[in-house]
Amino acid sequence: MTTFPIWHKCSLNNLGIFNKATHVRCPLPFLDSPEGSSVGEPLPDSFFDELKQSGDILSYDFQFESDDKLNMALLIMLNVQAKENNEDFGFKMIVPNYKHSNIQAYVNTFLSSPNGLILADALAQHELSLLDLYIEVPFSTIRQSDLFRVMRMSGFGLSFNSMPESFGLMPLESVCCGTPVYTNGSGNLRYLLPENCGIIIEDTEELAQFSITEISRITARIREDLFESKLGSSNSIYEQVKRGKKHIRKNYSVEAFQEDFDRVICNDLTNTTPPKLDELVLHIGPLVRKWNPISRFVISDHKHIKLSKFNNEFLLNWVGRTANEVLQIVDQQKRESIDQMWEQGLLTWKW
Repeated sequence: MTTFPIWHKCSLNNLGIFNKATHVRCPLPFLDSPEGSSVGEPLPDSFFDELKQSGDILSYDFQFESDDKLNMALLIMLNVQAKENNEDFGFKMIVPNYKHSNIQAYVNTFLSSPNGLILADALAQHELSLLDLYIEVPFSTIRQSDLFRVMRMSGFGLSFNSMPESFGLMPLESVCCGTPVYTNGSGNLRYLLPENCGIIIEDTEELAQFSITEISRITARIREDLFESKLGSSNSIYEQVKRGKKHIRKNYSVEAFQEDFDRVICNDLTNTTPPKLDELVLHIGPLVRKWNPISRFVISDHKHIKLSKFNNEFLLNWVGRTANEVLQIVDQQKRESIDQMWEQGLLTWKW
């Protein structure tokens, strides 16, 4: 409602109620059972034995989908860099084996992109294929205790999702299991934990455009984080995870939820006078993760786009202005272009 007002007709719902909106911290059930539930099908001990004996560094992507090209690209680059450095280990990724999933089809989709094909060729030079790098688990039936065991055995998780995450339960579980997560921060992932607490956000314009150079930079960082942790650095990635675990236990507990819930119940909802047009201030929409006014490129949970020159100039000149000020300079043709920006989640009002 705040994102799509009919602002140029001076027509507004009573949005005063949104001044009373508040944040409620959700309690996480696994905090009371850190080893995880035993309900479900167990993975055989031989599975875990093979993981230990492989000598590879494990990662996981439990939201594996056909358009997960960034996770695939990062996995390839990690292995290419390991081979180039003559290391005696590789990187494997544990992924869910859903009934509807088909890793071969996902790989084919990845190879249909030019940069995906370049990366796959680089991997093939070391006599490896993308399919060699995946380990499937029956995610829909696996018991939670085994899922947590997989997380603890992994060096890190990857969550460079194209689909925005509505909450982000699995990264929080991962941090509580002692495993960091690297992500582009889509959806709610960028709000889950403070900085340096085990969820590492890498979200750049170059990455959104699938730059091999940027992918190489991120994998070099992952490798550096993993190796630095073995040197006992006070700010190593696993020390950050320990801080994140403390934060989760404090802020996602039943007690924290009760505190927030009591505050909401006591909130006075009677004074909900709607804002006036000269009180509405134009802001970049909450779906926008990054906007580069020089390149005009927008990284957004809705869709990554390159703005037209008019839309880019409009954001530069009019974000921070009131609705009345905007109305004075915008004609009907320009209003249609601005309305489109609202529909794309690029704009919103605050007061």
